[in-house]
Amino acid sequence: MTSTNPGEQAPTIHDVGRAAGVSHTTVSRVLNGARHVSPAARRAVEDAIRATGYVLNRQARGLAMRQTDAVTAVIVESCVPRPRRPDPLQILRGCARVLTRHGMSMEMLFVDAGKQEAERHRLDRHLGESRGRGLLLIPHCSGAVPARLVDRVGLPTAVYGRPSPTGHGVAHVRADGREGAHAVTRRLHQSGRRRIAVITGSPDAPDERERLEGHRAALTELGIPVEGCLVERAADSGPGGREALRKLLARDAAVDAVLVTSGRMAVGVVEALCARDGSGSREVAVGAFEDLGPLAHCPLVVAQPPWNHIGEEMARLLLAMMAGQAPSSALLPCRLVDRLSAP
Repeated sequence: MTSTNPGEQAPTIHDVGRAAGVSHTTVSRVLNGARHVSPAARRAVEDAIRATGYVLNRQARGLAMRQTDAVTAVIVESCVPRPRRPDPLQILRGCARVLTRHGMSMEMLFVDAGKQEAERHRLDRHLGESRGRGLLLIPHCSGAVPARLVDRVGLPTAVYGRPSPTGHGVAHVRADGREGAHAVTRRLHQSGRRRIAVITGSPDAPDERERLEGHRAALTELGIPVEGCLVERAADSGPGGREALRKLLARDAAVDAVLVTSGRMAVGVVEALCARDGSGSREVAVGAFEDLGPLAHCPLVVAQPPWNHIGEEMARLLLAMMAGQAPSSALLPCRLVDRLSAP
């Protein structure tokens, strides 16, 4: 990510196109959510946006001295690799769809989660220059938002993720992980699996705890005993998932399904199963959260967060706050993606 200093010219879509190796028309299509763009071109444009620090729909400098019909979308990125982070551009497309219908434009700014104090000052400068009317905040994960990035902003703010301890006066939207785990567990049982284990992370992680609760609730409804021996805690990593699977199967060879509450652990589990039988998870089915990318053709049940819907709801809650309503929150259901019968 590059920062734009006051004396430097802001990057344009032509700069993004050159960095991505595509035309500025293709960049425009990606920014507007057009369907007829190849996955490779879309990824190249998204990477170039981050690299150049391009800001979507930057208001003319002549408007900087008065409030405009614009909001600022801030994407908080992390240097810690997370294969299953929120999809910011899908969320932003949902936001843009609602804002456009209300005659609003949207600016876009990437900030570094590891440099909160410096980025907080940069965000202050940006908001002061743009005179936007609201703030949309998309963190690098669904956990609590870094409080220092939103306090003292003084603008209506809608956030993807959980409320932070000091997040009063902020609207929040996130996917319902508990219900997602519940639905995945029931689908695994419906497919004929009866020894359904779970691989999860730290009990202190809210997402992990919530998903484990949903899994256990589904087992109870199905009349299946909740057995401690079928729960394996692991480090939130691919190797952690692989090791947890090895321990589970060594302890109980009858396990025929595993719910994995973290994307990184799920990658390790599916890779281990593919290596084990050469054909993916045929003997042991896998329940996961969010799209597993190149592994998506393995037999899985995936609880997919509705990224576009999340963006739409964030924009709706933000507009309501801008109209004077009190901030509220929304918990949206995941979409069940059934790949159990994949070849």
